[in-house]
Amino acid sequence: MFSIGKLAAVLIVLAVAWAAAVGGVSAQTPEQSPTPTPTATATPAPAISDRQALIALYSATGGANWKNNEKWNSDSPLNEWHGVTADGDGNVSALELSGNTLKGTLPPEIGELGSLKTLNLAVNGLTGAIPPQIGKLANLETLILSSNSLGGDLPAELGNLTKLKTLNIAVTTLSGCVPYTLRNVTATPAERNNLEFCAEPTPTVTPTPEPTPTPAPEPEPTATVAPAPEPTPEPAPEPEPTPEPAPASPDKAALVALFNATGGANWTNNENWLMDKPIGEWKGVVVDVDSRVIELELGENNLAGGIPAEIGALSNLQTLGMSGNELSGAIPAEIGALSNLQYLYLADNNLSGGIPAALGKLSNLQALVLASNMLSGAIPSEIGGLSNLTDLNLGWNELSGAIPIELGSLAKLESLYLGWNALSGAIPSELGNLANLKELALAENDLSGAIPIELDNLSDLRSVFISGNNLSGCVPQSLKDADGSDVSGPEFPACEPPAAVTPEPAPAPEATATPAPEPAPTSTAEPSETAPSETPPASTPEAETEAEAETSEPPEASETPTPSVVVRRPPPDAPASGGGLCSAPADGAARADAGLLLAGLALAGFALASRRRRWRG
Repeated sequence: MFSIGKLAAVLIVLAVAWAAAVGGVSAQTPEQSPTPTPTATATPAPAISDRQALIALYSATGGANWKNNEKWNSDSPLNEWHGVTADGDGNVSALELSGNTLKGTLPPEIGELGSLKTLNLAVNGLTGAIPPQIGKLANLETLILSSNSLGGDLPAELGNLTKLKTLNIAVTTLSGCVPYTLRNVTATPAERNNLEFCAEPTPTVTPTPEPTPTPAPEPEPTATVAPAPEPTPEPAPEPEPTPEPAPASPDKAALVALFNATGGANWTNNENWLMDKPIGEWKGVVVDVDSRVIELELGENNLAGGIPAEIGALSNLQTLGMSGNELSGAIPAEIGALSNLQYLYLADNNLSGGIPAALGKLSNLQALVLASNMLSGAIPSEIGGLSNLTDLNLGWNELSGAIPIELGSLAKLESLYLGWNALSGAIPSELGNLANLKELALAENDLSGAIPIELDNLSDLRSVFISGNNLSGCVPQSLKDADGSDVSGPEFPACEPPAAVTPEPAPAPEATATPAPEPAPTSTAEPSETAPSETPPASTPEAETEAEAETSEPPEASETPTPSVVVRRPPPDAPASGGGLCSAPADGAARADAGLLLAGLALAGFALASRRRRWRG
């Protein structure tokens, strides 16, 4: 019989066995999960030095061909490199390379110039996009990239330039919008390239997710379930490369700068300017097969304002004509960089200041016409090096100083107009070397001294204007013989040609007649016509023979001084007609006739010269 005692014993045995089993499982050492190997943190590449960043810029923009690359790419201190300013610690604080013929793209290394405050690369040949790395220049205060061929969208990273005060990206093909954070910088719409500011970014609010109640964990089965393998993600498709925009015409930026600087909206004719058409269809623009500007003809078109320096970027330009406008200010020296220029017409404007010596670099120039402006100062001697020049007209200005003797080297010169200025000193005798000269105008200056006899070599002269000066002496015959000459009248004595050297005549044979007896010695002084007469002695045959001998000898010619001509300015109170051309005496009627004749010659010669020179634009 199965008693309660036996049942209790069986239960006790089962309980002990169960406890042993459970204790054995819990006594086992749990399996340790492997310690993950720490992922090595990549050490960032050390920042490049300012020197390396500048060398990268030098290499990317054709530094070997820069206009000025003094000390660049050398071991000299950075602040000795052209255009570089460094602070006390040797870090680059300013980079000024405007108008220095940089060509190429801006390298990303430019963003490593961490101390840079000023970056000015205007008026160059930079292309491509602005690298976003410029946004790393946390200390940048001035950014000027105007008048380049930069394109593409303005990088949003520029919005990181929190210290920026001045921005100028005018005359580029940049697009997009200016970051909203730069809305307080100093930049007119034109300096922003007429780009609008980006919209103010809307702050993104991420909603906080509601807490999901975690259910109580259910007891896991003792069986170990292998995790399902994670699906292998398919690789994302590679983005298709965005084709780079075609490079803009390198001359378009310069034309846009001219349009903006001279009030293009008010020009008489601005057909197609700034329109989305080839620049060869813009009014007055002629291009070659490569769409490079070779002619710019904008004469009498109501251009008003200064000539921008960007005009010097039109490197293929052969003709620049802007006469008959309201241009003002100085002639930019950058025009001297137009090595292919042949014709420069800027007459009849309001240009002031000096004539840039840089114009002496225009070795292909054939016509330089700057007449009827307000130019002052001396005529640069460098103009005498323009060996191809045929037409030089600097008249009707306020030029002063001496006429450079170097102008006598212009062997091809046919027209020289320097009149109606304030030039002083003597007329250089070197002008007599201008064998091809046909028109000479030096009138109404303060020139003095004698007219050089060397000007008699100018045998092809057709018009001469030298009146209104303080010249003296005779006039070379070639100046008097010119068809239009203000010194052709008889009151202007011509210079005598050099006396020809003739051999001395052979002595006459002595007479065989018996000589008359010598008279008593008398005074050797020749009798004066005004001396009182004495009673003649009685006539004798011997005396008559002696008198006949004396009267048969020719009298010695007395030296009569040649009258001189003085060509000078009229005094302030001189009469308007007939006076002031010269000081040769004449009665009232003759003076009036001479004045009218000379004035007519001057006007006719000027009109002829003007038509010939074509003060075009």
